[in-house]
Amino acid sequence: MARSASTSSDWRATKRRWGLLKTGPNGPRTWTIPPSRAAYSASKADSAVSLILDTHYVFALASVNVRLRKRESEFLAAPGEPLLVSAVSIWEIRLKWNAMHASGLRKGPENPERVIERLKSEPVQLLSLSAAHAAVELAISPPHRDPFDELLLAQAQAEGAQLLTRDAKLKGHPLTRFV
Repeated sequence: MARSASTSSDWRATKRRWGLLKTGPNGPRTWTIPPSRAAYSASKADSAVSLILDTHYVFALASVNVRLRKRESEFLAAPGEPLLVSAVSIWEIRLKWNAMHASGLRKGPENPERVIERLKSEPVQLLSLSAAHAAVELAISPPHRDPFDELLLAQAQAEGAQLLTRDAKLKGHPLTRFV
């Protein structure tokens, strides 16, 4: 799956949001250009693989108050592999948004409809959850039984992609990538 071409204004907005658009010493804007995502990869073989974003990164792309390390921000802003946002992450966002703490505050930081709307301006593709994805038996089960992670890994296996995550419990799983 190839990412659709984005306009320069889309990239400018993304770079500004990620703190990669800087003001030069003489006033005009200059770009801090991160290397391509391939430079962050462990091997060249990974560089053409689509990446399914874990929910944490979806929140970050949707401008929700989520902290990312500088390396993660640069990685997401760099051109490279197609970025995919799964319907599974949108479902997880909805469940968190509808759940309430005992204090009456929502557990989720953002309304899923707003997240979807914000993602339209990002260089990502939405990935639907199909019956084929749901039926995938993972070659290697995740070390924990989080149903969201399991579905994201099933989609990654079915699509020949990798799950971009920062979940330490998934470290070492062959379908995951860490930045």
